[in-house]
Amino acid sequence: MNQTTPDNSSQAAINFTETAPTEVIQQIFSWIHPSQNVSLKLLNRRVHQCLSSISFATINLFRFIPSGNSSVQDASLVIGSMPLDEFDRGLFMWPEEYQYALVAVKYKYRARMIWETKKLRGRLTPALGEMKNAETLGLGQNQLTGQIPRELGQLQNLQYLNLSRNFLSGEIPSELGQLSNLWYLALNGCSLEGSIPKELGNLSKLETLYLGGNELSGRIPAELGQLSNLTSLHLNSNKLRGFIPPEFGQLTKLKEFYLQLNKLEGGLPSELGGLSACLYFNVTGNLLSGPIPPEIERLNLLQFFQKGNDLDVPVEQAIRMINHVRQCDLTNPYLS
Repeated sequence: MNQTTPDNSSQAAINFTETAPTEVIQQIFSWIHPSQNVSLKLLNRRVHQCLSSISFATINLFRFIPSGNSSVQDASLVIGSMPLDEFDRGLFMWPEEYQYALVAVKYKYRARMIWETKKLRGRLTPALGEMKNAETLGLGQNQLTGQIPRELGQLQNLQYLNLSRNFLSGEIPSELGQLSNLWYLALNGCSLEGSIPKELGNLSKLETLYLGGNELSGRIPAELGQLSNLTSLHLNSNKLRGFIPPEFGQLTKLKEFYLQLNKLEGGLPSELGGLSACLYFNVTGNLLSGPIPPEIERLNLLQFFQKGNDLDVPVEQAIRMINHVRQCDLTNPYLS
């Protein structure tokens, strides 16, 4: 019976990797392209041990990535014109030690990373938390999976964070509330679960908050009413319950107020009359009841949508609002 056996050279190579010093194995394999080393780790247990460290991955990457590459291409990345190379994609698809090494070798000093709609695959890596100079991190509309890394809360210079429309899971980490310079946060369309962290109320510079199109539940934290610079609030299409916080009336710069398609109950707080800059007001498809306070009626709105609630609107008030608001949907109110 014929048996398939390794030839002498292959067997010698295997024996070598089992007996040679770790430093020798690492030096030899460091000259092999990282994408190949990812699979060569499976050669045997010894090779796996020698190649599974951030220090080896760093040496390996330095062989193939030009020195100083970590600070270039920022301008091109802002407009998304630079095509991604295999290292860029490896940041999400390669083993974790290579992800951390890639940040150290290529991205550590990057201020901007705009890779939206690039068809990126793989897991959202916690290694991004090592990009200490990052001001702009745009990874929206890709095919990234996993949870939002808590390590992103370490990026104290971050101003723009867009992870929208990916295949993420889990909860919104409370550590994002540490991003004191953040003005734009988009986590919409990601199937995120759990409650909205009250710590997001600490983002005093935040202007845009997109959390719509997830599976968020629980009550809306009153702390969001502290976001005095907020102009856009999108909490729509979730499973939020409880009352609309009256503290939202403090958002005097808010222009977009979108709470539609949740399970919110109770009445519209009269404090919402403090939304003096509001143009778009949508609470459609909730479980709201009671009157529409006159304070809200007097806002200079372009849109007011409330279809699907049980709000009680006197005929006189309905006529005033229809005449006052450019687009006013009072479908299914209990007109009295």
